[in-house]
Amino acid sequence: MVKCIRELMRRNPSLPAERIDEVAIAATTQTGDQGLTIGRTAALLAGLPRTVPGFAIDRMCAGAMTAVTTTASGIGFGAYDVVIAGGVEHMGNHPMGAGADPNPALCPNGSWTRPP
Repeated sequence: MVKCIRELMRRNPSLPAERIDEVAIAATTQTGDQGLTIGRTAALLAGLPRTVPGFAIDRMCAGAMTAVTTTASGIGFGAYDVVIAGGVEHMGNHPMGAGADPNPALCPNGSWTRPP
């Protein structure tokens, strides 16, 4: 994601980085290189100013679309002028559900499968 943001800024030299109002990035498995509020982390690592906020979204397969529609809505009602939104997932490094510690009330038998 960092390379994408850097390339986006390189391709749009007339856009001052401080004009970006938000960076919203989705990741289902928010750990390791996809963790630590990835929208904010990616913005900082890409060299955007510290004043540019960012956040992370987890909506499973709908995460990137939610990042885009959420920030587009913000543009629509005037909260934002310029945003960066998208999603990442590296299933090779972070298989879905790996290392998860589900709430026992949701998975009383300790598995992710539905009870019969």
